[in-house]
Amino acid sequence: MAVTFSVIGILSAFCRQSVWQSVWQSGGELAPFFQCGGGRGRGVHGHPHADFHAGGLVGSARLGWLGQIYRSLGDPREVRQSLVLGLLVVLVPLAVRIDLENLEQLRMVAVRAGEVEPAPFRLPDGVRHVQGVDGNAVFGSKRFGKLSLGKGDSASNNSAEVDLSKVDVIAYASVADIAGGILFREKNGDDTLTNVSVSDAFKDLDGLSRRNRVRYDTPTFSGFHLATSAISNQRYDGSLWWSGQGYGFKAAGAVAVAYPNQDNTDLQYDGSFSLLHEATGLNLTLSAGLQERDNQGDASNFYTKVGWLTRFFSFGETAFGVDFTRSMNLPTGTDDGFSVGAAAVQQFEDYGTELYVQYRIYSLDRGADPNVQDINVGTIGARVKF
Repeated sequence: MAVTFSVIGILSAFCRQSVWQSVWQSGGELAPFFQCGGGRGRGVHGHPHADFHAGGLVGSARLGWLGQIYRSLGDPREVRQSLVLGLLVVLVPLAVRIDLENLEQLRMVAVRAGEVEPAPFRLPDGVRHVQGVDGNAVFGSKRFGKLSLGKGDSASNNSAEVDLSKVDVIAYASVADIAGGILFREKNGDDTLTNVSVSDAFKDLDGLSRRNRVRYDTPTFSGFHLATSAISNQRYDGSLWWSGQGYGFKAAGAVAVAYPNQDNTDLQYDGSFSLLHEATGLNLTLSAGLQERDNQGDASNFYTKVGWLTRFFSFGETAFGVDFTRSMNLPTGTDDGFSVGAAAVQQFEDYGTELYVQYRIYSLDRGADPNVQDINVGTIGARVKF
């Protein structure tokens, strides 16, 4: 059995309104931030309405500045209804260099659009350039939608991971993430390690991840909105998102299609749906993905989770979830994987903290020798938002 421990420190989730207003009030200066575990933490996993979201459990850490370069014309309280330009720069050593001259070019683009005016903008004292692998410029309009340029979520990213259970900090459709590097062992006397890892055998086939792309999101109509992106290396994708509330239920879902431009691979499809009964806290989450392959069986993944969200204590909600995953034709066309997990999460709302525990089994049936042993993983940890 493998037991993992993690304590996650993140900057509290950047929602659309609070980010733009706070930067507005700072006169357009860049604000420093720290993000650990990029790509997992979302208010509703897979739902695109948080423009800049904090990271979660299993991604890479990010350090940098986030800000609005130019003010939108009009009352700052109406900033979301006007054209705004944002820039996200992620710092890592020896990576893409973004100089002040580049920022000036972005400023001129906005000024020529005729809807924004220059605002004071500067890097912290003594800093003349930043270096980073993630540079993401965002042009947003409530009427016309949002255009994103640079490295960020592709249109299909997170579409297989829509989840309302509130145990998704540790248990969600991508079941391999918590133990992806662990290798299966042969079923023989000496327990020889194979070269097949958990992440090889279990994939939720969730879109095209974070890439260098040009992405467009339409405005939202009756809870629906479309997104599409053209991605580096001749890849592209599109997605449809929805969320709604009524008759005592909350629901959200997404579907996506992507062209990953990989050898012996055609299109990739995925989707997810989550339903929460508000009075009882009972919830159901479903996810599925399919990748068309030329020379072997299509890879596919099916995920089901039932959960219960309740409040035993005044300081925060308690969430429980039990899930089942079936992975077929991964890593080869003769392999089938099964995973069962159970998780619990306790929130401490005043402290921005979640404590979680999970137990999970990974089982892989191979069509050719050698057969492999099951892997059992226990996880306990905390996520702290500050």
